[in-house]
Amino acid sequence: MNILNNIFGRVEHLIYQPWFNPLATLYVNFRLCNFLDAVKFPIYIYGYPYFDLLNGSVQFNSKVTSGMVKFGQNIGHFSSPKGKAYFFIEEKSILVFDEKCTFTLDTSLRLMKNCKVVFGKDVVIGDSVKILCENYIEIGEKTRIAYGSQIVDTNFHYIKDIENNMIQRKNCPIKIGSYNWIGNYSKIMKGCETSDWNIIASGSLVNKKFQENNIIIAGSPAKVVAKNKQRIFSTELELDLDLYFKRNELCNEYSE
Repeated sequence: MNILNNIFGRVEHLIYQPWFNPLATLYVNFRLCNFLDAVKFPIYIYGYPYFDLLNGSVQFNSKVTSGMVKFGQNIGHFSSPKGKAYFFIEEKSILVFDEKCTFTLDTSLRLMKNCKVVFGKDVVIGDSVKILCENYIEIGEKTRIAYGSQIVDTNFHYIKDIENNMIQRKNCPIKIGSYNWIGNYSKIMKGCETSDWNIIASGSLVNKKFQENNIIIAGSPAKVVAKNKQRIFSTELELDLDLYFKRNELCNEYSE
């Protein structure tokens, strides 16, 4: 019975996992990268994305290796593909990758003319995340952005104060620090800046600067709700903690 379960489990996983798409991979690399980078195939595409526009460019800040950037892999196992990854990249817009980066299912990328989006080393973007840029977005090293979140550096339209007739800028840079953990369905809006090792709680709306490390941000609009906290990023340590709490069911805390 265990053997059958293992066999069926492997088959189910293969069916559920979006397959590598060689034609889309070939097209994206030679459409967005310079020739010397494109021949190394740094971008892998899985599934069947929708290319609305690919007039921008991709740059790399490290040694270019095959498959260092992946779009469409199901590594989170939070949902099945609902549609297609969406790409709308206007002319003179730039995607920059410091090193490897992973986008899971149904990512939407919309880069407007002359904007720039920078991904630090080993960033992971969860299912159905939308990144819309008119100005500048920077996401720091090792940051994790959970499913359903939005990162938008623009209001799309101007708003006038009818008392003084002042009209404010509609877009503003977003800078997310390293080792941040952004909870599912969070909204990161124009003017947001976070420091390193910050946690943004699920469903938060963040539209201002937070310059402290190791804080938890929550709410709409977001505010600091806890200090001296940071996510455990080590998979090995998390497995050890799982085992510890399983063996100590009455214990709610662990001290290193």
